[in-house]
Amino acid sequence: MVGESKDDPYRWFNVPRWYLWEGGFLLIGRAQGIVPPHSHHAIQIVIALDGTLAICSPNEEWRQGPGIIVGADVMHSFDARGALGAMLFVESESTEGAWLSASVAQKIAIIPAERLVSCVSALPPLSTGHWRAWKSRNLFANACRS
Repeated sequence: MVGESKDDPYRWFNVPRWYLWEGGFLLIGRAQGIVPPHSHHAIQIVIALDGTLAICSPNEEWRQGPGIIVGADVMHSFDARGALGAMLFVESESTEGAWLSASVAQKIAIIPAERLVSCVSALPPLSTGHWRAWKSRNLFANACRS
């Protein structure tokens, strides 16, 4: 697998980890390949923990960056480009979803690296035991608000 070695601090996520709750879910994993055009009613936030991501909407050029927000019901294609990523889906009718919808002007927004510092620092240490103990479903979304 990409990035797999005993010294790789991200090796725990070579097998994707899912964290589900009512109104959303968080997926941590490494991915390859392009996801063909699709849409979903949830708002999608994706942060690359190593590398960059790429996204495009129909009839547009691919854009890349360390983080991406996709609004609800927006048609798009996605390429994780082999990066380890944290992908958060937020129900658009939830409190957090309403806030995100009102706060993000673009249908697809690239998140600048400097805005991601608080989000990444809100993630627990990169080991399976710490992730199981991480219980606050809003911690990640709240960190991205600042």
